Amino acid sequence: MVRVVLNGDGWHLSALRATPATPRGVVIALHGGAHDAQYFHHPSALDNSLLHLGADLGFDVVALDRPGNGHSVAGFSNGATFAEQVRIIHDLSRSLGSDRSLPIFLIGHSLGAKLALLAVTSAEGAAIAGIEVAGAPLRFTPEKDQGIRASLAQATDRGDALLPRSGPEMLRAMFFGADGTFDPAVINDDPVNHQAVVKEIKEVVDFPAWAQETVETIGTPLRWTFAAQEVSSLLTPELPAEVAHRLRHSRDGRIVIQQDNGHNISLHRVGRAYHLSVLAFFEEMIARNMG
Repeated sequence: MVRVVLNGDGWHLSALRATPATPRGVVIALHGGAHDAQYFHHPSALDNSLLHLGADLGFDVVALDRPGNGHSVAGFSNGATFAEQVRIIHDLSRSLGSDRSLPIFLIGHSLGAKLALLAVTSAEGAAIAGIEVAGAPLRFTPEKDQGIRASLAQATDRGDALLPRSGPEMLRAMFFGADGTFDPAVINDDPVNHQAVVKEIKEVVDFPAWAQETVETIGTPLRWTFAAQEVSSLLTPELPAEVAHRLRHSRDGRIVIQQDNGHNISLHRVGRAYHLSVLAFFEEMIARNMG
């Protein structure tokens, strides 16, 4: 596993990458807001590492520091819109996948889930072989929605590019499940917790309306995971069934309820099992297209 700098037409991004000798496919991992690539390779949860597991199973795994996050702050001090990030994803799909005749898969968490969904609904989305999304912010309580909008308004008035960093108590309450489902070190000794990019958060408040109109048009094989103890957005008993109905046009739309975790699935003790199940889904898509 190495840190690399990826280059494209007018952009440079930092990433963590693990590559096997003969890759069977490429996995581009897209972290959520206020995180970086280490979400998928956290120093306090290395047994869960998507990069180690993926490379061991034959995948070239590239976890991005998305624009404005982690080591990619330098080139994107104000972050980037999702439309700009989708262009980067498709640049990477060509350079990492198509140019080597390898299938491209996306795994997106939280805001990264929105980015993955946008990528497959864009004009070049057909080039992507399958995606996994988790923690997608489909519903907010009125209070949460108002709180996000108020924070954005304050940041905009101040001219800030970043929102204030969340403290450990807020992280624990919003993004993690019951005690015992995670190692407290992923919160208390967390180098991955950054400030959320205002430009991104401005778009997330519109995500529920966008998803309601657009998700049912997705044809790409799609696995959609809900954390059983999700509280950062609203998870109602009816929501998974609603999403399943909207995925009816996908070539393979699946709904998964992952037990024993909150929003940050990859940082819980079940993170290893979750990553293995995602990679198994991608392996199925490879097998299906071999005939």
